[in-house]
This record gives sequence, structure tokens and C-alpha cells, in this order.
Amino acid sequence: GPPVAGSLRLTLVKHPDSQDYVVIKVDVNGSGQEEAGRSLDQAIRQSIARTQGGPVIAGKLQLVGLNALREELGARWPEISERVFVIAEQVIRKYLQPGDICQRSGADGFLVFFDRLTESEAQAKARMIGAEIRQRLTGELPEAAAMELSSYAASVTIDPAGALGEESLLDLLNGRIEKKRQSMESAAREAVAAALRNSRVLFRTAETTQRKPAPLTFARLPSDLQDAIDTMLSLGQSAYALEADAFLLAGAGQRLLTEVTRRDSGLVVAPVRFSTISRPRDFEAWLKIARTMGEARNSRMVIEVTEIPREVIRSRLADLAMRLAPLVRTTAFELPVSEASFAMGLPISTRLATISASHLVNRNGVSVATVERLVRLLETRQCRLIVKDWTSPDHLAPLAEAGIPLILSELSPDP
Repeated sequence: GPPVAGSLRLTLVKHPDSQDYVVIKVDVNGSGQEEAGRSLDQAIRQSIARTQGGPVIAGKLQLVGLNALREELGARWPEISERVFVIAEQVIRKYLQPGDICQRSGADGFLVFFDRLTESEAQAKARMIGAEIRQRLTGELPEAAAMELSSYAASVTIDPAGALGEESLLDLLNGRIEKKRQSMESAAREAVAAALRNSRVLFRTAETTQRKPAPLTFARLPSDLQDAIDTMLSLGQSAYALEADAFLLAGAGQRLLTEVTRRDSGLVVAPVRFSTISRPRDFEAWLKIARTMGEARNSRMVIEVTEIPREVIRSRLADLAMRLAPLVRTTAFELPVSEASFAMGLPISTRLATISASHLVNRNGVSVATVERLVRLLETRQCRLIVKDWTSPDHLAPLAEAGIPLILSELSPDP
């Protein structure tokens, strides 16, 4: 693209872990700013011309609740807001491909133009972008945990002849995307309501790598309900995360109560998102359900903390383990990465860790060396590792070779 002239501004940003981060911001000026400002406008018009009036694939990421956060933080707002938008833009640009354009939109968001993606591909990418930003903000900036994040994409048709300038074209694009967002949200709300009325919590038993059942059962949502809730979360409706976590916890508790007379000794694992227990109000609502489960909870319930940001301050995990210890048999943590350095930061009391198979598989299959390092490290801490969501029988032998004791398969459909 054309060169952009401007100046550099260094900002010192305080981080909750007491480290200082220097943010380098480019303030463009002169003709460079005009070229940068026209780039999204040009990309949209070129796409419409290339497809002879066909639809444009675009997304919008919006940070919701900035005004309330600004009032709450007061004098600290400038440094926190700077860091919030730096993190958001870093993540967005990581996912962009050649021809894609990202541009700030108003005071609270970004517009993204996807040059070569289909609508479903763009929606999937928007979800991934939103999920990663949400995780990074939750992990790095506890002050921003209450802020909502909406990230979605849609295929929209625009008549450039009706937009005389860049501003009117982007306003037109914004309006069309917003209309699609409202339609997506309405459909997802109906899907969640219907699924909650008719669904029940499903349970999947862990196995050894020899495919023998282990005394460990995981609660999970039916796929249709999970999809609908994921859509609501991508649209900034974080209350549905609490609804899903509470639904799973209640289902796990009901299973424990029905098995009391059978004297079953197997453990029941209920997942809860890190974001849910990072919000004090949501955590208290979730704890109210946990406290109603009786003594079986202490002997057989395992809480699995999922979707942990890789940048999380490790002392927060130790604090969570301490708060949950009186309520459950043990707390498991889902590893967001396969690096041993993250596993070393788990609370010393951790006896069970989980990890998605996607973190252990590369284009050549299972990375045996990576898995072996992770297993050995956890064994020195008396912690067992469960590989979740493996979908290929070809992965089973390498996982066993690497010393994985337990797996949780996603090969079979929902019962």
C-alpha cells in the first residue's frame, strides 16, 4: 500500500502483574492519513466491482459498556482504554489475510472487510477473534472483565451509487451489518430458549488410551444448545455463559444425587468458564447452585475451569483453587497451550489437567515430543492429563506412546 507518514508516541501502561509495558502508537497525518482512511472505502468498492454488484463480506467488533467502565475507573481510564484497544487491534490483525482491511469505527469498535472469505468462514473467524480478545482482556485486565464484546460478520449487499463519499458508504455498511446482527441475535435467542426447554445435560465417560472406561464422567451441552450459546456470546451476550455454566452444574449435581443410592464412586466433572468466575456477580450466582448439592459434591464433584487466557496472572488460578477447595473434590484446569511453562504455573494442589487435542496435533499428526514433555512435567506434580476432543483414531497410538493416561473422545454423536 501507499506509504503512511506520521509520528510515534510512546505510552507507559501499567499492568495488573506490576510490570510496565510500552505501547508504541502511530499517529498518521497529512496525505498518509487520507490514503489510510480511504483504504476500506476503496476495498469495498473494488469488491463490489469485481463481483459485479455481489455482496460484501464484512464484520464488526464492538466493545460494549465503555461508558460504565470509564465512570468506574475514573483517572485510571486512559491507561486501561489504551491497553484495551491495543489488545483488540493486535488480535484482529493477527487473523487478517492479504486483501483484508481493518479500521476503527467510532469510539468503541472496528470494521473489518474480508476480501476472500465466504460468509460462514467470516463468521467463524469473527467468533475466533472475539473469543481471543475476550480471553486476553479477562486474563490481562481484570478491570475489563465486566465489559461486553460483540464480534460478528455477515454478507451484505450495498449499492455504492447511493454512497457519495467514504463516510456515507461506511455508514451504509454499518447499518446493513447491524440489521444482520439483530436477525442473528433473534434467531439465536429462540434457539437457546427452545434448547433449554427440551435439552438435558449430556455425559461422556473418559477412557484410557486402551479404550477402557475410566471412573470420570464429563458433563457437556448438547451440540445445538452449545452452538446457539456460542452465537449469543459472539454477539456480546455474556449472560448466556453464566446460563450455560449453571445449566451444566445443575445437571452434574442432579446426576450425583441420583447416584447416591448406588454408591457410585466415580467422579463427575462440571466445566465452568474462567470468564464466569472472573465476574464477582456471576461467580456468586454460580456458587449458590454449587452450595445446594450436599455432601456428594465434596467427595465426587470436580470443577473444570475452562477457556483460561494464556496471559492470565497465575496467582488468580491459585486464588480460584483455594475458593473452590471447600466445595468440591478437586479443581481441574484446562490448559490453553501445550507449553510446559504454562503448566508449571498451575496451583501446586492441581491433580487433574485437561487439554484440547488441537493443541497437541500439527500437520504431521500428534507431536509426541511435546506431549511427553507435558506429561512428565505434570507427573512430577502428581497431576494427570486428559486429552479432550480427539477426533481421529490415528491419534490414539501416538497419544498412548507419549504417556497420555486418559482421553475424552468426540468421535461418537450426542447420545
